[in-house]
Amino acid sequence: MDYVQKVQIISTVIQSLAIVIGGIWAYLRFRKKREDSAKAVLSLDVEHFGLDENKILVRVKVKVNNVGNVLLKPAKSTITIDKIIPSGSGEYEKIIMERPSIGDSDDTLLWPTIAEREQALSMDRFEIEPNENDEVWSDFIIDHGIKLFQVYARIDCEKAEDGYWGTVKLVSL
Repeated sequence: MDYVQKVQIISTVIQSLAIVIGGIWAYLRFRKKREDSAKAVLSLDVEHFGLDENKILVRVKVKVNNVGNVLLKPAKSTITIDKIIPSGSGEYEKIIMERPSIGDSDDTLLWPTIAEREQALSMDRFEIEPNENDEVWSDFIIDHGIKLFQVYARIDCEKAEDGYWGTVKLVSL
C-alpha cells in the first residue's frame, strides 16, 4: 500500500466520521430539542369604550411573541367574547352541569359566546421571525348591560405542537 492509498483511506474515514457526527448533531438539535416545532407566547390587551347608552366597543389586541427558533407562519386567528355577568336565573347551574371538572389544563366553564371573529392570516404577509412579535387586532360591539366577560384568543399554526396557541382574559366593566 503506497502513500496515496493511505491518504485516501484516512480521508474516507474522516469524511464518514463527519457525516455520523453531523447526523447526531442534527438529531439532537431538531428532534430531541424539538426545534422544528414553533413556540409562541400570546398576550391579550383589551380596551373598551362606551359608544352610546346601549353599546360598548371592545378592541382586542393579540400579541404573538415567537419564543422559538422557527419562523412562525400562523394560518388563522379566532377571537371570542363570552358573557359571564349578567346571566339569567338558573343559567350558572346549567353552565356548571354542562362542564364537569376534567382536570386538564383547559378546565374553564363554557360561557355563552356573544361575539366571534375569525381572520385568515396570509402566510406570505404574516410571518414572525424568532425573538420577534406581531399583533392581530379585532373590534367588537357588545351590549352595555354586560358587566363581566372573557376574551379567548386562538392562533392556529401548523408547526405548533398542538396545532394552535390560546389564551384567555377576564374583563370587568
